[in-house]
Amino acid sequence: MKKPKVAVIMATYNPIYFIKEQIDSILNQKDVDITIHIFDDGSSDQTMLLEPSIANSKKIIVNQCEASGSAGKNFLRAIRDLPLNDFDWISISDQDDIWCDKKVISAINKLKESKANGYSSNLDLYDGKEKYGKLIKNDSKCDFDHYFQGASAGCTYVLDVKLFEACKLALNNCDILNLSADVSHDWAIYYICRTSSLNWYADSNSYILYRQHDNNVYGATRSVMESLKMIFGGWLYNNVSFMDSLNTEKNININGSKIYKLSKIVNVFSFRRGKIESLIAYFWWLFCFNSKK
Repeated sequence: MKKPKVAVIMATYNPIYFIKEQIDSILNQKDVDITIHIFDDGSSDQTMLLEPSIANSKKIIVNQCEASGSAGKNFLRAIRDLPLNDFDWISISDQDDIWCDKKVISAINKLKESKANGYSSNLDLYDGKEKYGKLIKNDSKCDFDHYFQGASAGCTYVLDVKLFEACKLALNNCDILNLSADVSHDWAIYYICRTSSLNWYADSNSYILYRQHDNNVYGATRSVMESLKMIFGGWLYNNVSFMDSLNTEKNININGSKIYKLSKIVNVFSFRRGKIESLIAYFWWLFCFNSKK
């Protein structure tokens, strides 16, 4: 039986410590034919990318890119620029996790069973030695959650060709290098899916050891102060503005008047998947969000 062909997009920056373990776990995936496409974001240390097992592998293609300044922008550029060729599925990878050997095929099977276009899952937290908890990301989706959060960590995502093409189309005219460094690629993928009349599947299982260390871009946990800083320090504003700028269908007028926003109070628990988070998102939108468009 012919194995499904999978393109794995990996965005790297100074991948010194954990990339070999990450790559090995991807190449050890069962029942799929995988090619890894590395997009390196102007690393100052490319020692590991020059290792013969990586540089000489026919299953790994390394793309040297102009520095974008953030993992999110590097991933978005990779999605825009990667030719589709004859791949059946596209998966997203960080540079420092470990994938269980049936991660990708399990996602593909779930996508087929559910007739969905995008997939995400829960994650097992990993400290480099052992699992120490689980990050739950399979809460039931809400009407407007895609305007205010992603589906899960992008490293759990698998996309079908239809969703990948929708992402490429939405990003086609986007000046990615001049975006804010805050932009979130995993949020953008989920947003594009939900605003393109496509379907998303959130798996309650986990097939990834999600490594937590000092250099994580976001990591699994944040303090209350860190969360508030992200909400009121520009991160949330920059992402909501970016999502709204994408060329997709809209099911809410994010730039609506105060009266329009007040009319949506009946949907106050539809802005994020957690009720308290949804309340915060709604009132932030009501009082703090004024697009500069």
